Amino acid sequence: MQSFLSDTARKLKMWILGGTILIRSKTDRRVANASLLIDAAGKRVARYDKIHLVPFGEYIPLPGVFPFLSRLVPFDESLIAGKRLGM
Repeated sequence: MQSFLSDTARKLKMWILGGTILIRSKTDRRVANASLLIDAAGKRVARYDKIHLVPFGEYIPLPGVFPFLSRLVPFDESLIAGKRLGM
């Protein structure tokens, strides 16, 4: 998704703010609901991982108590919340 946003920003010569699901980092392979700010040259300027996730949409609360509810989440596993406010 980031390459699509970068290519689009370069072609349109404008900044783009877009949302996507991203792997948190090379060492932490969990996924987060993130926003990316891409400049007109196609470079990522900032990333923000959503902090307050939506229950039953982005994660299952109490997965040990209600394991059958994991079928409700549209992802293979729950998303991970961001750690700090700001970019």
